[in-house]
Amino acid sequence: MNTQVIKLTKALGFSLIELMVVIAIVALLSAIAIPSYKDYVARSKMAEINSLIGHYQDVYEQQNSTVGDGFATITKTNPGSYIASIEVNSTTPGVIVTLNTAAGTEINEDLEALVITYEATTSADNITTFTCTYAAGDNDTLNSLLTGSCTGT
Repeated sequence: MNTQVIKLTKALGFSLIELMVVIAIVALLSAIAIPSYKDYVARSKMAEINSLIGHYQDVYEQQNSTVGDGFATITKTNPGSYIASIEVNSTTPGVIVTLNTAAGTEINEDLEALVITYEATTSADNITTFTCTYAAGDNDTLNSLLTGSCTGT
């Protein structure tokens, strides 16, 4: 009698179904994670900008309290990674911020050329608040990034 021995070996690797399930899971996670990451990056850039703006608002307050109306205009070009210029002046009261639009230095690729104006409200020569307005750019994107009561015009 001739007996044949059949040897069973375990298949190595993954089945096509398993690979397709893994690819589908990775694609789903990417679809959720990438927009959230872009928003996170834009918010962190805006936090740096808000910090610089706060500094220049303090400069405006100091100039206004020591020199009064008519102090010399202070202009800084490229004071930060994402700001093209900041102007502190007394003729148009407040701080005028122009954001960068060059590739790699913009806050968000959805924003166009953007100028944010922080106009000081004074009471008895004391700064009470800064009212923020902006023109141009993507208002929906800005509303989600700017802090405080900044409104587009």
